[in-house]
Amino acid sequence: MALIRSRGSMGAWRNGRMAQFEPGTQGQGAIHQTALKQFDSFIETRRTRLYRVSSGMPHVMWYTVALGALINMIFLWLFDLGVSTHLLLGGLVSFFTATMIYVIAILDTPFRGEIGVSPEALQLVYRQMHRTSEGLGVRA
Repeated sequence: MALIRSRGSMGAWRNGRMAQFEPGTQGQGAIHQTALKQFDSFIETRRTRLYRVSSGMPHVMWYTVALGALINMIFLWLFDLGVSTHLLLGGLVSFFTATMIYVIAILDTPFRGEIGVSPEALQLVYRQMHRTSEGLGVRA
């Protein structure tokens, strides 16, 4: 819902204020076209970022990881080893596989969780841009 709302407000801003601007010279027209292209790029990047917040690794990749872990376990049981060596080797392979699955799960959602990217940097840039536009006399 927030994605739809934010997309609508950005689109309205672009179609409203930016489209209403009438360049007076050829240079202003070129700058205006560049600004429109940059804003479209900004909107597309923002949409992609918002999509990636809620999406993760495809299920097929998770099935591949699980199948690889299962194949490792089956392959391990094919060795003819003593019980203690077998348990040690099995424990090490299991630990490594579990660690890899944990790392994949953590990195699967880069915008959430403890190690997620926080919005603080974007909020800082927004505040700086807002202050700069106020200093130039531009009304929001």
